[in-house]
Amino acid sequence: MTSMAANGAMKLGELPALEDVPPSERMRLFRQKLKLCCVLYDFTDMRKQVREKEAKRNALLQIVEYISAGKVAWDPRSNPSTINANGNAEAAPEDDEPMLEPSWPHMQLVYEILLRFVLSKEVDSRTAKEYFSKKFMIKLLNLFDSEDPRERDYLKTILHRIYGKSMALRSFIRRSINDMFYTFVYETESLQGVGELLEILGSIINGFALPLKPEHQNFLERALIPLHTILFLNELEEIIEMIQMEQFAAVMRPLFLRISQAVCSSHFQVSQRALYLWNNEALVRLVSARRAEILPLIFGALYRNCENHWHSTVQTLTYNVLKLFMEMDSQLFDQCSAQFEEREGRAQQTTEQRQLKWAALEHRLQAQGPM
Repeated sequence: MTSMAANGAMKLGELPALEDVPPSERMRLFRQKLKLCCVLYDFTDMRKQVREKEAKRNALLQIVEYISAGKVAWDPRSNPSTINANGNAEAAPEDDEPMLEPSWPHMQLVYEILLRFVLSKEVDSRTAKEYFSKKFMIKLLNLFDSEDPRERDYLKTILHRIYGKSMALRSFIRRSINDMFYTFVYETESLQGVGELLEILGSIINGFALPLKPEHQNFLERALIPLHTILFLNELEEIIEMIQMEQFAAVMRPLFLRISQAVCSSHFQVSQRALYLWNNEALVRLVSARRAEILPLIFGALYRNCENHWHSTVQTLTYNVLKLFMEMDSQLFDQCSAQFEEREGRAQQTTEQRQLKWAALEHRLQAQGPM
């Protein structure tokens, strides 16, 4: 145990209970306990620091009860958000597998303190910005990547309450959530709290005035729709595994026209998810049976992906799908390739003719001079 942790535990154990001191001394003792509760303990081994952890848990329980009784006169010295009681609440090991937070007996009480502070009458539209800095809000939002659903549920409630109380912070909170979604969609592909943040956004969006601002429309197009497209593709794969050939034949044309749009999407996650459909044996079996009708529908999207898509993984996946079709029916593949090149050639010729006509028109207007 570090000397800081040892001293913190010793002091917490030595301090009297809040109800055991005169009312005039309680706020001083309250602030002292709140500050000492920032001492962190290692929960990777439940046999270590048992007495110290229990002392901290008892102190946190006293703080929660004191707040619940409405006896706290909040000020900057007793504001839980300014003393980092919620930032890195406890030391926890890093693990690639989803896991519940071992320090939850302490963390839950810390979140309960913060929630009760947010709900208190001292926090209103005027004071919220004073209590909750932008730096604190960023830290709070980053915690949504926690693997523990209990923690994310508390964060959802706390963030929603802060948003409701503070007009001054609303724009900043929306922009910060937008940034998190952009990072998730275009870069990391990893964010544990997507569901909770979408719940908050659903409530926020319901309050938007019409007509929508351009920033809200951009967010819909660049972040929310790609997320929905991925969900659609997930659901589609589940249906494909159960569908019969007769049902498949009835919908395959509009279905694969839509899939071809997803395949060549500039959102690499959407494109990847669409291409991963060909890893499903049920889909490959259905496509193989109707390949003469399906390959012409999607060949152009696949070919353009191989040539032009900005994401290297998408290009590799597209090549694998094209290779699958080539092995499935080389004659059909060559036929589709020839037809595609012919169409592209005609389109290029049409474009060049249009440009020549436009240039001739401009030249004629310049020759006539000003009207």
